[in-house]
Amino acid sequence: MDAIIVAAGMGKRLKGLTTDKPKCMLEIDGISIFTRQTDLFLENGITDINVVVGYKKECFTDKRFKYFVNNEYRKNNILHSLFYAEEAMDSGFLFSYSDIVYDGPLEMYSLREALQGYLKEYNTFRPHQSLNQATPMAYYQQYLLEVA
Repeated sequence: MDAIIVAAGMGKRLKGLTTDKPKCMLEIDGISIFTRQTDLFLENGITDINVVVGYKKECFTDKRFKYFVNNEYRKNNILHSLFYAEEAMDSGFLFSYSDIVYDGPLEMYSLREALQGYLKEYNTFRPHQSLNQATPMAYYQQYLLEVA
C-alpha cells in the first residue's frame, strides 16, 4: 500500500516554532513527528511513502521516500497539495497529514469496508425519525468507533 503525506504547509499557528522548519519536523522526545509517522508506516508494511512538500522543503532529505513539490503552498490548501501526488493515487493509498502523531500500531480499514458498514447502518435509519434522534452521520460515526 502507498501512503501520501501532505507536508507543504507553513504551520502559521505555531509561530516561532516553525520559523526554520515545517511543523512535522518538530520533535517529541528527540524524534520528529515526521520520523515517528514514517517509521510507523514502514513498520506496518506501508513501504511506498510519497510526501508533498512546500514550506522548508529542504528539511526533507530521507531518500527512501518520493517527494512532490508544491511551490504554491502559500496560495492553496491541503487538498490542492494532495493532487501534486496524483501519480501515486493509481492504487489504494493511505492519506495523512504530516503533523499527526500516531500512538501504537495502525489499524486500517479500507474505504470500501467503512462504506459497507455505513450503508448497513444507514439502511436501518428511518427518515421519519425526528431530528432529535440519530442521523445517518451519527450511525456512521458510531460504526467507526465500534470498528476502531
